[in-house]
Amino acid sequence: MRLVGGTAVVVFAAVVVAGCGLGLGGLGETPGDDGGGADVLVADVVAGGDVTVPGDAAGTDAPSDTGVVDAPAETSALDSPAPPPVDAGCPGVVCNGNCTSATDCQGCGGANLLCKGTNACTTDCTACPTSPIQCFACDATRLHPIGTCEPGPVPGAIGPPTTYCLDENYAGAYQGGLGYHCACDTAADCPGNDQVCIGIGTPNPPYGCFTCGEAYTDMFTCKAGPGEGPAKCNEAKASCN
Repeated sequence: MRLVGGTAVVVFAAVVVAGCGLGLGGLGETPGDDGGGADVLVADVVAGGDVTVPGDAAGTDAPSDTGVVDAPAETSALDSPAPPPVDAGCPGVVCNGNCTSATDCQGCGGANLLCKGTNACTTDCTACPTSPIQCFACDATRLHPIGTCEPGPVPGAIGPPTTYCLDENYAGAYQGGLGYHCACDTAADCPGNDQVCIGIGTPNPPYGCFTCGEAYTDMFTCKAGPGEGPAKCNEAKASCN
């Protein structure tokens, strides 16, 4: 407060409030190419930067002859901008609504299948456009599965299906390298609900998880089906029912 011509004048200052945004990291696991120990990948969640909420400074008019001081202008606050869509320039996959730097869905909890059409991790492939088949490939130790949604068989097509987990060609299926059928003792061990656990080859062959629709999978018990009871694989339709 200061005296101007014997009149007390109060000067107000506006306040500028700053809010800070927070970037969080999600954790994903990416196995090494040698099939050994798994590297830990920190998937940075894309979040908005710091947000500053400005306020307009109040102006003080010169006192009138009566010594009355004008009231200061009101301080206005801007709403914080909405965060960008998670699929706008996301460098990796979208896990549970968060954009990450991971290239697959291994570290996304139960949503371990990547729908390439939406770049999002999902629990199954029913909502993935034109890619209803759940495919999983493991590393050389037959562990650490990577799941993707792949195109289904083309009705009326001649020849074997082209989806990698249906034509049994797993080349390039595991982070660009050779993929393998995941190990299992029963279908319950398989990562995909539409998979069966079978062994092919010499006596006492190693058992592996085969996607329903691959050769030799017909009428074997799937890990899960559309109903409550066990489902059998219909190889021709690549589905368990």
